[in-house]
Formats: sequence, C-alpha cells, structure tokens
Amino acid sequence: MRKLNFAVFVVLLGLPSAFAFAAETARLENSRVAMQRASEENRVPVPALVKAGKPSDVLPPQPVREWTLMLFMNGRSNVETFAMEDMNELELAGSSEKINVVAELGRMEGTQGDSGPEGKWTGSKRYYVIKDPDTSTIKSPALSYNPKPDMGDYHEVVSFVQWAKKTFPAKRYSLIIWDHGWGWMDPSKPMTRSISHDFASGNAIKTTQLKTMFSQLGPIDMYASMGCFMQMMEVSYEIKDYAKVIVGSEEVIQLPSFDFDAFINLLAAKPQSDAEAAGKYLVSTFKNLYSDPANVAPGYGVQLSAIRANKLAGVKSAMDGWIKAVSAAGDTAALKAALRDVIRFEVGDENTDPSKKKSPYADLGDFIRIYTANLTVPGPQAQAARAAGQALLAALKDMTVANTGFGKDRVGNDFSQTTGIGLDIPGVQEGAPLLEHEDTYGRLDFVKNGLWKDFHKQLEQLNKPEPKK
Repeated sequence: MRKLNFAVFVVLLGLPSAFAFAAETARLENSRVAMQRASEENRVPVPALVKAGKPSDVLPPQPVREWTLMLFMNGRSNVETFAMEDMNELELAGSSEKINVVAELGRMEGTQGDSGPEGKWTGSKRYYVIKDPDTSTIKSPALSYNPKPDMGDYHEVVSFVQWAKKTFPAKRYSLIIWDHGWGWMDPSKPMTRSISHDFASGNAIKTTQLKTMFSQLGPIDMYASMGCFMQMMEVSYEIKDYAKVIVGSEEVIQLPSFDFDAFINLLAAKPQSDAEAAGKYLVSTFKNLYSDPANVAPGYGVQLSAIRANKLAGVKSAMDGWIKAVSAAGDTAALKAALRDVIRFEVGDENTDPSKKKSPYADLGDFIRIYTANLTVPGPQAQAARAAGQALLAALKDMTVANTGFGKDRVGNDFSQTTGIGLDIPGVQEGAPLLEHEDTYGRLDFVKNGLWKDFHKQLEQLNKPEPKK
C-alpha cells in the first residue's frame, strides 16, 4: 500500500503552495468545440491497443455477473500520476468470475506521468481490469481509445456507463467518479477544483448537471465520489432518485484515496452483497486505510460515509420542521453558538482561513447538536425546537448506512463527531471568498424547494462580523 507524500498531497488539493505546470495553460487554449468533436468515432478498435495483439486478449461477450464496478478516472489534471497508481491498485484485485471491474482512465500532456512506464500517451482508454500483482505497469487490456476526450463533459460519463453496462452486464452496478471534488460549488475560473475537471479542455461536470447525467445512466446501485467535499445534502439531493446508496466524504479525501484492493476483495468474497453492504465495505476499508497515521496528513481529520438516497427526502422534511421550530423559538444566541463551533471542512487553508471559520462547508448533525445544547430561552417553543432537533438527528441516523470519522484537524475539531452529511452553513462573512464560483445555489433541488434557502440567508446575516468600535 502506498503511503502519503504530503508535498504531493498539497498538489492534489490545489492549495496556494502547489506547483503549476506550464502545459496546463497551453492546453487550455484548445477550444471546447474542438474537444467535443471527439466522440465515439474517435475510438480505436481493440487490436490496435492490446499490446500482445493476440485474439485471446479480445474479450468475448460477457455473461451477466453479480456486480459491474465502473470507475471513471479523470487523470487529465495535476493528479494524473495518482490516477495511474490507483489503476494499478485496481489490478491487485481485478475482475473475477462474479465481478467485472472496468475503468476509463484519462491522461494529458505535461504531467509527471509522461516519463513513467506507460509512456506519453494522452486521451482516454477503457479497460477491463484483470488481476495483476505488478503495481508499476498497467497490464489490463485496453478495449477502446479516445484521443480527444473531454472528461469534464458529463456526456463522456454517460457514454462510459452505457458502454460498460452493455458490454459487461450485471445484476448490480457501481459507479465511482475519481478526480478533484468541490462540493456543490461550480468554480467560475478554469483550472480550479471541481468534480471531474479536465485541465485540457477547461471543463468540469457541474452540480446542476448531475441530475441530467444520472437520469441518462440508468439505475446505479452504489455511487461513490473519490473527490473532496462531495458528501453534501446539496449534491446528494440532485441524484437521490437514481442511486440507491451514495458514498463520499464531507472533508478532503487525502492520498492514497480509497483502498480499492481491499474493497474489491471484500465484495468478491460476498458477490451477492447488495448496495448497502457494498457501501459498508467501502467505508470500512477506507477507515482501515487511514487508521495508519502514515496515511494522514498533519492537521486533517478523516471522514467517509454511505447514505441511503431514498431517505434524503425524509431528512429534508425533518429539516423544514426544525427550521420552523427554531424560527419560533427565536434563540439567536444558540444559532450563533452553532455557527461558531460547528465542525467545518478545509475549503481554505491556514493562510486564507486560519481559524476555519470562513469555510461554508460544515457537518449538519453537529450543527443541530450544538444549537440544541445552547438553547437557553424557556417555554414550550424551546421544547419544540429541541424535539425537532432530535427528530432531524434521528432522520440523519436512519439515512446513514455507515459513517467513519476520526482524528482532529488543525484547529482541534474532533471528526468522531461528524454525522455523515455536509451542508453549506455560512461561515464568517469577511474578506475575499475562499473560492470564486457560479451563483447556482438557488437552482439546486434541495435549496429551491423548502425552507432552507431563506434560513440560509438569515444565517448569513447572523455570521457577519460585528462592526468595529
């Protein structure tokens, strides 16, 4: 198992101290129109890609298996090297008689991987992942090649999933999107972090596109984001009708990402496992991996959860009830305490957000608990707010399949108190924003339907700094 390299971990995050490579700027000059022209006709037939070139390397039509695991690995950015490392880790387990493992791996010019054993090929290849103990070279057969993909276009995900389902049918399907993640925010500048950001095209899959994308994928039993900050109400609510179980992290996902080898082996040992069991396997292997201090960067907590998508609407309903009760109780001091003390996640860093009070991403359950503990107003309205808080916490627990949180971050937040789902809870409103992003918050399903949008604005007002005397 590879260990964390903190200098490289900073690059993965894209923090201010991370280096930039010159090829990014040049590649970004390519027009989006030119990138979109690369479609299915660009894909090269199997014999041109399989190194051995033997007929036995060309897979015959596959029988229906228990699971097909589909990994969309967008390495077309400053994390290319690590995408290739994870591709090699997939091969440690590989496909089996009961489980298909397939991947689309993307690369671009100008990265550290150019001098590696895979050479300088660019574009994307689709692989049937075989078992192979060599972690330095990809041995799996590449079944197709696209020289000009745009992995920041959700249509490429749709194409990959539809191909995988047709070629490798199964009773259950899992999709993992591997790349930088940025929660609900759609960055307004190119080359900032987001879900599946293609540095070559400058495009990324927007949160507002997820619902459309998933509606075209067909049923997904387990969906996981191998990207930072993606386990948020605002994100998960967009796809609640299309995936049974959603796995992701409220916080930064550090290197070495997921423990793919252990996860696939667990699933292969019990191939008839359902989506909830698969979610538990992914969370438990993640916990085991990061329980080794060598895999955790200093000053970071660890968190990953699996949630039941069909329970998200119930959480939203309980949240509307809580907002009504809190508004009636009128305990502003309790709300301010929750805004001040809630566990927030590392949207900035020690330079841009020294106290982690500006970060807008926070743990929903922790916010409810702190508010309830600080209620001081007397009377039946306060009791109603407490009861509504308990009902919301119960709904969160009912939604959660598995949650692991441990360690403390650089300001002392105890991640064992995380409850498995994040939310945009306004941070201190001062100075420049931590990320310039498109103003799409009101277009998200979770926000536009219900009471959260107006309550969010109230919290923004409460968290404005006090005027200086």
